[in-house]
Amino acid sequence: MLRRLLVIGLCVFSVNMFVANADEFCDSKILQALYGECETAPMSADLPQSLTVSLEDLGGEMTVSYPDGWFAMDDLGSILISNTEDAFTMDPSIDDVPPRTVVVNMTILPAEMGSVMGLDADPTVTEVLELVAQFMAGGDVPEFGEIEEIEINGITAAQTSGSDDSVAMTLYTVIQDRGFVIGLGATRADEAGSQDELIQSIVASTIFTATD
Repeated sequence: MLRRLLVIGLCVFSVNMFVANADEFCDSKILQALYGECETAPMSADLPQSLTVSLEDLGGEMTVSYPDGWFAMDDLGSILISNTEDAFTMDPSIDDVPPRTVVVNMTILPAEMGSVMGLDADPTVTEVLELVAQFMAGGDVPEFGEIEEIEINGITAAQTSGSDDSVAMTLYTVIQDRGFVIGLGATRADEAGSQDELIQSIVASTIFTATD
């Protein structure tokens, strides 16, 4: 169920962002995950590991930091992170999400694309998140609730959460110079909120660096 919701949510978001090769994005093996029994890495807000991916279309690269013992993969320009390596290979037909499973998706929405989608030239984090949540709405994605503006390690962000019987998801935005950081974190529904601090730290660690 968690895998299915992430696939639907991220693919809906990607299609509406006009991302190239959206079908390949939806077929990513890393999203065929998060089922069955598995061993998970320790939960820690320390983020000693990092992964950098090139975003040629945006003229830069994205770097995301994550906890020791966790796993990360470049998934067609997004970075997917999980606390279990089994998340990359689990049988997607299994419906039960293993306890303590955490998955985070980080991506960048270019500022220019935000303008095309109707954002003002200088939007607030709340306005950006309202737009992203609107594009992700529908299907099997849990309905997101009220948007809250928060600070993560001194960085202004916005967040909104939703859950159903199986999965809890929290959506985040952070504004940077060249675009908007979009983060989506997911856990089991009965563990909703238990990893918020950790997921927020991953979101706040995400940096876009211009290379052109």
